[in-house]
Amino acid sequence: MDRIAVLYAEITAATREFLRALAESDRHRDWAEAGFGSCADWLAWRIGVTRNTASEKVRAARALEDLPLISEAMAQGEISFS
Repeated sequence: MDRIAVLYAEITAATREFLRALAESDRHRDWAEAGFGSCADWLAWRIGVTRNTASEKVRAARALEDLPLISEAMAQGEISFS
């Protein structure tokens, strides 16, 4: 049972790292260099999710930059993206 909790915490921490990288990519407008109109458009194409899902990921990535306590708790696996 502990293994399940540990794995979930690791997934949560990895999700936070993904969101951190996504926010950085959006800030640098890396998606524009690839010919996309927005970070969400690029993300939907790149990882195969819907445009709405991609938009939510980008929105959360940006929001976490201004929420250091929540961001750190997520990085530690204490709270999830959900």
